[in-house]
Amino acid sequence: MRNSFLALVLVSIVAASARAQGAAAPPTHIGTAAAVHGLVKAAAPGAIGRVVESGKPLFLNDHVTTDAAGRLQILLADETVFTIGPNADMVLDKFVYDPSTGQGSVAAQIVRGAFRFVTGRIARRQPESMKVRLNVGVIGIRGTVVVGETGSQGSTVINAGAGPSNDANEPPSAITVTNGGATVNISHTGEGTRFTNNGAPSNPAPMGDELDRISNVLGSKPSSKQASRGVLGGSARDRSGHSTSKGQDYASLDADFNALAGNANGIQSNVSQFDLGGSIPDGTSDWSQFARLSGSGVYNGSGIYTCAGITCVGPSQPFNFNFTANFDLKAVTGGTIALTVGGGTNPLSANDTINNTPFGTSGQAVLTVNNSSAFYNGTTLTFANSGGIAAKNVTLTLQYNDVSNTATGTASGGR
Repeated sequence: MRNSFLALVLVSIVAASARAQGAAAPPTHIGTAAAVHGLVKAAAPGAIGRVVESGKPLFLNDHVTTDAAGRLQILLADETVFTIGPNADMVLDKFVYDPSTGQGSVAAQIVRGAFRFVTGRIARRQPESMKVRLNVGVIGIRGTVVVGETGSQGSTVINAGAGPSNDANEPPSAITVTNGGATVNISHTGEGTRFTNNGAPSNPAPMGDELDRISNVLGSKPSSKQASRGVLGGSARDRSGHSTSKGQDYASLDADFNALAGNANGIQSNVSQFDLGGSIPDGTSDWSQFARLSGSGVYNGSGIYTCAGITCVGPSQPFNFNFTANFDLKAVTGGTIALTVGGGTNPLSANDTINNTPFGTSGQAVLTVNNSSAFYNGTTLTFANSGGIAAKNVTLTLQYNDVSNTATGTASGGR
């Protein structure tokens, strides 16, 4: 009776899971992570967060956060570059791009932290197609480089692009900042605005010191200091952003970012989903090795368990397993374990609860195979590197306990 009821429950679970998986669209790859420092995480809506390393993909609606030592550059497909500093929090909530025309739209929300962005092809072709929302306030872009920071106490936004009449063939940079029902236009390089969460933006004013400070937080090279000091420390004409030479510093900064974007795209195209070219030692996988993987892998294996109980068909019996590991989510996302106890075969689908089973930092995932009982409590998966391939093999350590039977054993497999 119990087995009949359990089978009915599992059929319902598998059907519901299949419907949910069929309805879910694959994530949209919109860019690449580069120059990652400290701990950086990204999570799709409703998904388990994953650790981000240089060369790894980023997806539409990814919620990206950094720790106290974290920094990250996000390189979008149109060559837009976002840089965020420590304790930052942002969401990439819109990106549409047609590379054949250079047209599209970009939208992001920066909730907390220091930031810089360098506009790509979309904003340079259609400035109105890019918007950046802060904790409060919205930035409209008609230029190349914007620097700032935002948080619960307010925001600072600085125009860090090239000035008019620059000799670097860069378009003059200008931004609009809107908050509290008011908008200011900032058309001079090195000038910026401040505003509290409920207040209107202040009138544009020189912010060389702020530009230097935020740039240092972001870990940028001295070019920002050279540019800001040069623009803001000279004549009134220079301070207004009309220098014919200072735009070159910003153009150089922009070129460096675009070069980095190209490098990161190369990294991304060359990173294998699984094979790390013998660069990792054999043995139990650790978190840093999981973090280098992307895509997914299907594992299959078999082993022997020892059964003790009233209705065991024998003291030692075979069992097998298969499951999918999603390396972008760093989690096991579905699978089955089949073993023979109670005089019959009980293949149990893990799809109902295994979606919430992340990899552990020790190279293990602790599975709850059946949400309606404690049958498989304590069952673990241990991933191991082999031949330079991270998480190539897996060992399943079985712990099974129902009313009448207990089973312990191991199974080995790989992908």
